[in-house]
Amino acid sequence: MMERSRVGAMNYFESWEGMRNRVADRFGELINAGADELAFTKNTHDGINMVANMIQWKSGDNVVLNDLEFPANAFPWAHQRRHGVEIRVAKSKGGGVYPEDIEALVDDRTRVIALSHVAFINGFKQDLEAVGRIARRHGVLFVVDAMQSVGVVEVDVRRAGVDFLACGGHKWLLSPLGTGFFYVRRELLDEFEPPFVGLQGHDSGLLTGFTMEWNPHKSARKFMTGNINYAGFAGMERGLEIIHGIGLKRIMERVQGLTSQLVKEISNLGVVWQNPLEMKYRSSTLNFTVPEVDELLKRLEALKIIVAPRGGGLRVSPNFYNTEEEISELADAVNSF
Repeated sequence: MMERSRVGAMNYFESWEGMRNRVADRFGELINAGADELAFTKNTHDGINMVANMIQWKSGDNVVLNDLEFPANAFPWAHQRRHGVEIRVAKSKGGGVYPEDIEALVDDRTRVIALSHVAFINGFKQDLEAVGRIARRHGVLFVVDAMQSVGVVEVDVRRAGVDFLACGGHKWLLSPLGTGFFYVRRELLDEFEPPFVGLQGHDSGLLTGFTMEWNPHKSARKFMTGNINYAGFAGMERGLEIIHGIGLKRIMERVQGLTSQLVKEISNLGVVWQNPLEMKYRSSTLNFTVPEVDELLKRLEALKIIVAPRGGGLRVSPNFYNTEEEISELADAVNSF
């Protein structure tokens, strides 16, 4: 914003476009996608809504979801009931929803399997590759909400066969609110038309005169409308620099070490873990509960230990910058409760 104040309308778009291209490249590296497959958005909702509203639905079509989803990956699909779409919900078992639970709901009228890579409630990590194989076997679209995974958990859209992916930047990407990405598999770019259009998605760039001709960009940029949050994405560039500077593998190892430490150190017999503890299903987030969970939350808040009440339990989400000492402080507080 200081740059805009200093130079006004002179040349700042060119420098901002350079920044935007760098951000797209670095984000693409995190999920194994090309910059041409990425559109800039404000949040996860934008991307999921994009898919849900550009499918040509027929009455009787269905979408397979699960009961661990955040509203960003639930409301846009539920809204399609107005077109006669059935919403099928796989029920979680022991804090997890497994590929076989999802496939059991798929039939010849299923159009979409949509799920979160990591569940916001308890950190359950879905087997994306297994679900991707199910989607390909049945010829349905595979849509992923990666809000709780990109930046702290490995994501490979090619290996998993993901068709569309959406995420916001303000969590594990260390970025400001109002930033996000929408991934479209390259082979689908010509198959789908955006439900909303605007100048950013026009093929000829910045127009100088009035026109009624819509010429969509050849890349995923065609799914964009007006100006993006340039200041926010400048912040994302710094966040991505930190992530790539440390290395995703090192971040994953660090966070897995911290979550494993917490599981090991909590000895309170009243604690019930609300997520599967097998490493295959573990992410950067854990969730546990106790009989008087609201009172424990108050105690932790008084100790300035920040956790989030979710699903009747307490969600703990350490990142690489947290310390072993902080994890021990949390465990001690729970053990003495």
